[in-house]
Amino acid sequence: MRLPRLLLRAISARQHRKLPLIVDGLSYGRIFRELIYNGYRDGGLRFSISMECDSTNFDLQVEMQNIRSQDKLLEYAQDIAVVSKWGFQGFSKRLEWSWEPQADEIVAYKGVGRVPFRGLLPDLGRDWTDAELSSQISALREDVEEFELRLEHLGPFRKGVRRVYEIGPVGPIDLLGEGAINHLVHDPQLLAAVGAWYQQNLEGWRLSLGQTMGWEAVEPMLSRGNTTVNLVEGGEGMQYLLPVVVQQLGCQLRDRGPFLHLIEEPELHLHAAAHAALGDLFLDTAKTRRGQVIVETHSENLLLRIRRRIAEGVVDPDLVAVYWVENQRDQSNVRRIEIMPDGEVDWWPEGVFSEGYKEVRAMRFAARNRGVG
Repeated sequence: MRLPRLLLRAISARQHRKLPLIVDGLSYGRIFRELIYNGYRDGGLRFSISMECDSTNFDLQVEMQNIRSQDKLLEYAQDIAVVSKWGFQGFSKRLEWSWEPQADEIVAYKGVGRVPFRGLLPDLGRDWTDAELSSQISALREDVEEFELRLEHLGPFRKGVRRVYEIGPVGPIDLLGEGAINHLVHDPQLLAAVGAWYQQNLEGWRLSLGQTMGWEAVEPMLSRGNTTVNLVEGGEGMQYLLPVVVQQLGCQLRDRGPFLHLIEEPELHLHAAAHAALGDLFLDTAKTRRGQVIVETHSENLLLRIRRRIAEGVVDPDLVAVYWVENQRDQSNVRRIEIMPDGEVDWWPEGVFSEGYKEVRAMRFAARNRGVG
């Protein structure tokens, strides 16, 4: 789930190091070696990235190697991440560079010479022999930066809501879900849509905003019948869900251009009955066909609702892709699960979501042995 952010930053104009280890507060490790399987000192990473920008295709192949370099001034060895192989195809060019270790020069490449890297792209500069390539790669970085700024990532441990919010400007919703309230303050239509969604899917509780401190602050409120409480007094699921619902409905109501949403465990702390409604929420965003929503979930009900909508014919199966991460002894593989037009799947991981069936079977077996029922 977090790999897209790492790769986008590694080829964005916002990156100034070889490979980012912290992206907007999200840590990937203290040193490069912590990205390598088992932290092998002599290990490395290999990335293969395909991109399309303004109808132009790019393919990037990068291998990075962890090496031990002796610092002559400090007289100790330190780990350094080196781009050991770099391949690029785009702009009617095909380049393949291989690292050539030399004394006092660890960033030299065969037939090319010294090339510094920013992230996964070379930092060629104005004095590079191929001025056109240097300019094109700079433009590619800027295009990726523009797309990266459209990315919104909601982590699994989102902040609980506060009782009172000072009104501020509208900005991106961050990893912890901060910023959602200001979207509601400045967009009455979105507030009405979020309030209605809560009422329909969360046991009749409607979300609204109450004014306080004049017009300088607002309180998130829940109301049902004659009862009105602050959202802080609602369940944690209702609080954690707020940025997810605001983000998705805002995207559905307003065409803000291409987007990429990464959402980890949206169902966290939410009662199981509401999980299926999340499936419909994400499907409605997918139907806009303006971007992608990548969701990490452990919810059977969410997936069943998506399969049901496909079986009912109200959702194109091509709008949905389900992937299962298989853990093996020394690696993890991502494997596609195809959903058929009738809602069935072409395969399913053994034992997944079978716990309820196993418990009921064991309960009935125990009851028979005891002569109960």
